[in-house]
Amino acid sequence: IGIHLSEEKKKRIKEIDIILDNISRQFQMNIQLTKNHIIVNKNDLLGLSDAQLGRLNKIDSDNYKIEVDYPTYSMIMGYCHNPEVRKNLYKEFNTRAFPENIEILDKIRSLNNEKAIILGYENYPQFDLENQMAKNVNAVYDLLNKINQATKLKAEEEKRTLTLFAKKELFKNDDYKVHPWDISFISN
Repeated sequence: IGIHLSEEKKKRIKEIDIILDNISRQFQMNIQLTKNHIIVNKNDLLGLSDAQLGRLNKIDSDNYKIEVDYPTYSMIMGYCHNPEVRKNLYKEFNTRAFPENIEILDKIRSLNNEKAIILGYENYPQFDLENQMAKNVNAVYDLLNKINQATKLKAEEEKRTLTLFAKKELFKNDDYKVHPWDISFISN
């Protein structure tokens, strides 16, 4: 925590911590206050029950405003039959608080790195791993590579099974390419 540092460096660490706290809150607030949404016709929401439709923001008798909060996103991705609706919502969900948060992420990365250097580390990952089981970045990479090797074959097998099922049973199209926005729907 920098007890051994000069008063000037301690002051800078404290400043960094305050700034990080504030901008981290702003980062989360940007996500929570996002206005991302899509407008969808009721006919494009097949697969949702009347109760689920009742939870959506109805614009008029035929259209709904689908927002990117977690409950709504999960419901649409899991039950809506229309892949275009899922695709559009997937894109809106994954671009929440963009581009606002890009600058904040850059600032967080820069401040964390500055703090680590002041504390005597080469970089932030080295500082962050100090009190972890993996003592250095190479140990983390080694572990991730081992996990990747151990799970890759099973994951590829599950992907093939899921894709085959989706093509034959859900989409009735052997040429259909399964996309990330299809996974929850297929799983349900």
